[in-house]
Amino acid sequence: MKHFLMEDVMKLPMLYAAMLAALLVSGACVPQGPTAPSSIVITNNNNNQNGGGGGTTPSPSPGTCAVASVRVGFFGFGPEAACSGLRNGGGVLKVGCSAAGTATPKLADGTDAPAAAHGPQIEWAILANEQAIRFTVQDNPFNFEAFGLAAAPTVVIQATVHPPGCAAMSGQMAFAVTQ
Repeated sequence: MKHFLMEDVMKLPMLYAAMLAALLVSGACVPQGPTAPSSIVITNNNNNQNGGGGGTTPSPSPGTCAVASVRVGFFGFGPEAACSGLRNGGGVLKVGCSAAGTATPKLADGTDAPAAAHGPQIEWAILANEQAIRFTVQDNPFNFEAFGLAAAPTVVIQATVHPPGCAAMSGQMAFAVTQ
């Protein structure tokens, strides 16, 4: 497992993500019906609702935890021929294709948390099949680029943030790398 930037990733979210990755890789969790989205969100409350982002959000009061979850996902694909046909939320990255991704701290109403609410600290980790991708953190440490190197049934990327007034919280995304 590789760690990227800043401090060590908290052990409990990593254990959860490692168990999830092991289940996914072993085939123990086979989706029934429509394919699940590629973003997995870990929340610190039971009131998270995924909704559209944007808009104006108030700054949090000192000592309160405003961030409810961390969304990790792709937001675009490179110009390489291998990227043809890929879409955000599709759960797939192809060998020879680059994808731009991000970690977005979210408020309980599903909107993007303002920078003051989540702070500047973030750590990245590849929890499963790190050899299948080249992972590069961008100038904005909340953004990354993944490039498909080899086929793998499941790659799991985790982002951990340390919002002021909160315990550390993590979000993961899982996707396949295909030929």
